[in-house]
Parts: sequence; C-alpha cells; structure tokens
Amino acid sequence: MIKSYPLSSRFTVFVFIPALIGLGYLINLHSSSLPTVDTEVTVAGIEDEINITRDINGVAYINAKTDSDAFFAVGFVHAQDRMWQLEIQRRISQGRLSELLGSSTVNIDLKLRTLGIYQHIDEAWNALSDNAKRSLTAYTAGINQWLSQNKELPIEFSLLGVKPEPWREIDSLAWIKLFALNLSDAINFEIHHLVAARYLNEPQLQEFFPSYPAEGPTTISESSDTVIKELSFLREINRTLESNFNIGGTYVGSNAWAISGALTTSGNALLANDPHTALQIPSIWYAIDINGENVSSRGMSLVGLPLVIFGRNDDIAWAGTNLMMDDQDLFYEEVNPNNFNQYRHDGEWKNFSSRKEKIHVRTEFPSMLHDPYKPLEITIRETINGPVVTDLFSVSKQPISLKWTGKEKKDTSYESFFKLNYATNWLEFRDAASFHVAPGLNMLFADNKGNIGYSVFGRIPIRDNWQGFLPVSGSGDNNWTGYVTTSENPHVFNPKEGYVISANNKPVAEHYPYFISNHFAPPERASRIQAMLQEGLKATDTDLVLLSQQVQMDVKSESTRNVLAAIAPHMPTEKKYQDILEVLKGWNGEMTENSSAATLYHVWMKFTRQKLFSDELTVPFNQSLDNSFTSSLVSAVSPQTLVKAFEPGGIDWCDVQSTEALETCREILSMALDSTIQELSKLKSDDVDDWAWSEVHFSVYPHMVFNQDNMFKSVFSRKVFNIGGTDTVNVSGSSFKLSAGYEQNFGATHRQVMTLGKSEEVHLYMNSTGQSGNPFSDHYDDMIEPFQRGEYASFEAPSKSEGASWLTLIPTNN
Repeated sequence: MIKSYPLSSRFTVFVFIPALIGLGYLINLHSSSLPTVDTEVTVAGIEDEINITRDINGVAYINAKTDSDAFFAVGFVHAQDRMWQLEIQRRISQGRLSELLGSSTVNIDLKLRTLGIYQHIDEAWNALSDNAKRSLTAYTAGINQWLSQNKELPIEFSLLGVKPEPWREIDSLAWIKLFALNLSDAINFEIHHLVAARYLNEPQLQEFFPSYPAEGPTTISESSDTVIKELSFLREINRTLESNFNIGGTYVGSNAWAISGALTTSGNALLANDPHTALQIPSIWYAIDINGENVSSRGMSLVGLPLVIFGRNDDIAWAGTNLMMDDQDLFYEEVNPNNFNQYRHDGEWKNFSSRKEKIHVRTEFPSMLHDPYKPLEITIRETINGPVVTDLFSVSKQPISLKWTGKEKKDTSYESFFKLNYATNWLEFRDAASFHVAPGLNMLFADNKGNIGYSVFGRIPIRDNWQGFLPVSGSGDNNWTGYVTTSENPHVFNPKEGYVISANNKPVAEHYPYFISNHFAPPERASRIQAMLQEGLKATDTDLVLLSQQVQMDVKSESTRNVLAAIAPHMPTEKKYQDILEVLKGWNGEMTENSSAATLYHVWMKFTRQKLFSDELTVPFNQSLDNSFTSSLVSAVSPQTLVKAFEPGGIDWCDVQSTEALETCREILSMALDSTIQELSKLKSDDVDDWAWSEVHFSVYPHMVFNQDNMFKSVFSRKVFNIGGTDTVNVSGSSFKLSAGYEQNFGATHRQVMTLGKSEEVHLYMNSTGQSGNPFSDHYDDMIEPFQRGEYASFEAPSKSEGASWLTLIPTNN
C-alpha cells in the first residue's frame, strides 16, 4: 500500500531540507572568504610598502609613505571587509537592482534611472582638482587589486550568482549623490502637503505643518486626482527605498556639539557627533585611521569613499548633522496642446530632452520554470527644471518634474570632503564649505588651539517670493534664481556662549534673509543637549568627555512633561484605568530599559494620535492610495501639535458632540487607552509590570537584501533590545510589528567624542554594528551590544601584544 504524505511533509523533504543542506554547504565554503589580515601580500599599483594594522575591533590603521598609497589601502580594506556593500550600493545608484533581485525592485530602478545619478557624473569628475582625482583613482585601484587577487567572494555573491564588476572612480562620486538623496526628504514633504490639503482646511493644515503660510495654495489643477495618484506611487517607491534599502526618511539627522577650549579645564576644544540614519548591517560607516605623506586623518569613512567623512586630522576635527534643507521642488509642466513633445518655460515652448534606457530583470526563481523577462525599455524626459518623475508609470497629461541640488552638473561635493581631510584651520574649513553642493549639512568645527565654529555646507536654493510647500508651476515664474553664497551661508566662529549645538533644529533666527526649510526637526533634542551641557559647565571639575558620552546616551524625553500636562484635564476617570495610569505619576520622561511608564506613554500616544485625527483624515474608498500618506501624517504629529490639540481655544480636534468638551476629549483618551491595553496584553501580558520598554522595543539591523527572507534573516540580520524614544538625544524611530513589538529602524549609527589641544587628546568612537560585512567574521556584529550599552573604543594604533594583526602590502616591483 502506498503511503500518502501531507504537502508540508513533502515540502520539508524535497525543498526545505535540501535548501538547508545547500545553505550549510555555502556557509562552510564561504567561511574561507574572510580576508587575510596578518601576512604579506604583493600587489600592483603602489609605490612603496604599506602597513595595515588592525586592532581587536577590526579597525584598520594605515601607514603609507605617500597619500596615493594611503588611499589605495583604504580601497583595499574596504573591499576586504565590505565588498558586497560596495556592490549593492553601486547597483542602487545605477538603478540595476532588478538584475539581482527580479521584478520586485523594478520601480526602485525606475526611480533611480529617472533621477539619473550617473547622468552628469563625468562633468562632476572633470570639476575636481588633480589631487582629489588622484585620491579616487588610488582608492579605485585598491578595490580592484583586491578583486583581482580574491579567491572567494562574500556569500551574497554566490547566493545571487553574480560577480562584481571592476570599480570606477565615478562609482564613488555616484555614492556621494545617493548619500545626499538619503538626507533629503523634501519631495515627500511636498507630497504630504498636497495630500493633506485634500482633507484638512487651512487652519488644520497649519497645525500639521506649523510653518505653512496662511496665503499658501491649497488647491491644484483639474488633474489633481491623476497627479496625486502618480505622486502616491512615487511616495510608495520612496517608502520601499526607506524600509528595504535605507535610503531616505523623516528627520534623518544627527546630534553634534562643540565646546570651546576656553570652557574646559584642559584648554582643549571638544567635538561630539552621533549621526542618525536608517539602521542596517553592516553599518554605512567604517572606522579608519589614514596616514600618508601629508594626510593624517582618523574617524568614520563612508564605504565607497576613501576619506574620513566625520572625524579629525592633526589640526582640526569636524562633525555633521543633516541641515534638513529644502533642496528639492516639484514643478507642474505645461504641455503644448499642439505638440506633446514641448513644454512652456519663460514664455516659450521648449522641447523635452529625452533619453532611452533598458532595465534588465532577473528571471523569477526557479528560473527553469519561468520564461525570462524581456528588458524593460524606458524613455526618461527632462525639462530645464529636472527629470519628469511622473513618467515613472506613464506619460502623464500633467508632467511633474523634480529639481534637486544633487543634480548639479559640476557637483564638487567630493572636493569638499577631500579638503576637510587636509584642512588645518577655520579658514581652510570654510574654504572646504565653498565646494560643497549636496547634501546640505550643519558642519561643526574644533581645532587644536581651542577654537570652535559652525558652518552650513551645501548650496541653499534662492526662491523669489515663494517657498517649496507644494508643487508649483514650472513655466518660469517660480525659478530658482541661484544659490546663497558661501559667505552668506549661516556660520559662526567662537560664539560667545562658548559652545555650539546642532540637532537638526532650525539653525538661524527669523532675521536670516534666505529660506532654508520648513521641516526642521522639533527642538526637544537640541534643548535637552543644551540643558545638560549648561548644567555640566557650571562646575569647573566636570569631565566633559564623560558628560558628552552621557549626553549621547540620554533617553529623557523633554516633550512628555508638556503632553501629560495638556491631557491632564481630560484624563480617563474610570476605576479600571487607575492602576495602569498610576505608573505615569512621578515619571520623569526617561525611556529607560525597565520603564513600564515609557511603554505605556509611547503606545498610548500612538493610539491617541490615530483616534484624535482619524475623522478629519478619513480617506474615501476611491482614494485608497492616500491611506499611506494620511497614516504617516498622523504618526508623525509632533508633541507640540499634540499639546495644542488638547489645549482650550484651539482647533476642535475632539469633534465635540456634546456641551462638555472635556468629556469628549476624555473619551478619545479612554478609547486610545483601551487599544493600548489590548495591544500590550497580547504582546506581553495583562500585568503592567511586564511592560518594560526593553521587553517590547528592539533595534533591528537588517541586511539590505536577505532581511526579507526568513530562512536567511537569522544568518544576516541582527536584533537587540534598546532604549530611547523619538525625541530623545539617543533617538529611536520605531514602528509596530505584530508579535514582534516596536522595532527601531532608525537611530544613531556611530558615535564619536574628540578633544584637540596641547594637552592629552582623546578620540573615542563606536560603530553601530561592526567593521566587517561578512556574516562569518567576528567583527560582523561585535559592536552592536557595546554600542547599545554606550561603550566606546579609542583610536590608538595597537601593538601585536594587544591582539593586533599586521598586513603588509608590497609593490610588485620590489
């Protein structure tokens, strides 16, 4: 008798077990892909011997006799430790993900091809100085030399069946543009404004967008439904880039502060920095120490570039945060009704420029069961303003183009970072600023003479009598008329306070004559940093290095006091809530590991936002694409807006149906509290003592490709409990995942604290994941827990007795 087996058993026998065996084989095979770091290697392309020492954390200390050899070595170690990251970053920039990942990433490729990251890259290359070009050429040679010698590539290449192409100098320049795109969210703010205007009246809009002008437009053309549908698709692509490939996001920013040597007991200036971006493994940062004939810098490099992006040299230190600059605008283009190939600009009909490209799409797995895809042939139109982004899906009757500073043809941003690595004083720091185009950055400065400073890096667009709140006509009435000059960019040297702080807050007062942005981060982080530094500076014996570490790890939410005070008159009075609400009494707003109050507050305010604003932002059935916009609008409501919603005399968000406004608002808070209890009871238990923040809140470091596959996620991705909140200095941007809790996908990605001066100097750091991108390396994830605990390592070249490895690169002509 033939025995039948369930489908699940057959799947286990014929699919799952073979897959596990295959994965085990690959793991065994690719454990040999770990780089050789303790030997001598003969290489082509260098002038003299290069010594590369790695400390117990895997951090590379490069010592070369020439600067070109030093940059060659940076390329070599980046390739050793992060070759897959180099490859995936390049493919994102090129719009070639679909060659690896199939049809699921076609829309992402469409967007990146439309933006044309590589379109004017040769002009950017030609605009660089000879020395900057040489550094990129040496770095490129280092990557390619490692590729030419390597026997075993990282496992991702085998799993996807691809081999890396040789690296090119322009690949590095393209990555700067993608880094700039990562820090620019202006287009999403315009789309959110546009969608919100469909549902909210003018006073309500000003509550959601506090700087929205009373005279600002709230209506668009007759084709608004079509336009918003297409922009909704564009926003969905942006969301996918954010969630799966860590490009973009709201308040992608950082903290940084500088303290003058005049305020420190040692006379040394201090500079601290902790950039905030989407979390990933490996981190986008790579700690490195670079020494050549003239270059001597250490700090955090970006994989794909041979320089220290944030760090120090022998004379100065520099750190950065996102300026939150509005460097993108959407333009409605008027099409000639008699010739659809033309658009109006400055009173004339001009021809759309266009180019054709092909997107190759990988056949679905298993390939033997599917027909191969034909290459997608696309036509990309451009106007004077920029690429037509609505052509991503069809040739729209109402084309909308995107203008972005990152599309400048002669983008010399790399030159700016290059000059920072060699700068010796404030004037040379400011000179570096003059070359920077994108992204817009708040750059902080300290030097070995005790001086500090601040300067905007990046080109601020000048708009005459308008601001980029919503898409505007591209006919010429709303042109950018130029850029703010470097001398007029906000800057200060040795401010009278003796310190300078940047936390993505508004950098200048209202008297500044140029518009920068209307979507700066709320001020709570900056206020908290300032309060802690001022308190520490009152005492003459304060250890400011230790204080800076404590500030970077601070998890007190300053906004909770105001929010709880605003809702106090509306607090639910039912007996069933009293034991639960008791945990909030006396709570100081700290989002700490064991705090049940932090969990209750975070979840309760999430549901309060949803229930408070749901009526006004209810999406009709035929406008379902707006749902993602309205939900993200509600989730991003600032503490200030939440406070105003409950204060008397403002907009009646409670939708009062009775004469007792307090009762109606109380009902909203009660319903939100019911939802909170239900969610946390399902997630943990009915016992409030089980609701500790660390029990429901986790930092997730996803692999950019294999995090979507449950079988590979445990091999490539990492997860650890964490603390902090959305507006704490130690910031945590999280979202709720069913059965998983609140997963932090955004936060600090490295930390540095540096002092410079004549006495003993300090340079502390910690990366968020590890130096290696190879999951079989000890340094793949060895910094995650120290980073989470707020521990630091020091940039100090090690000796062999300290567990260091020594790699010597020997030129082939020796």
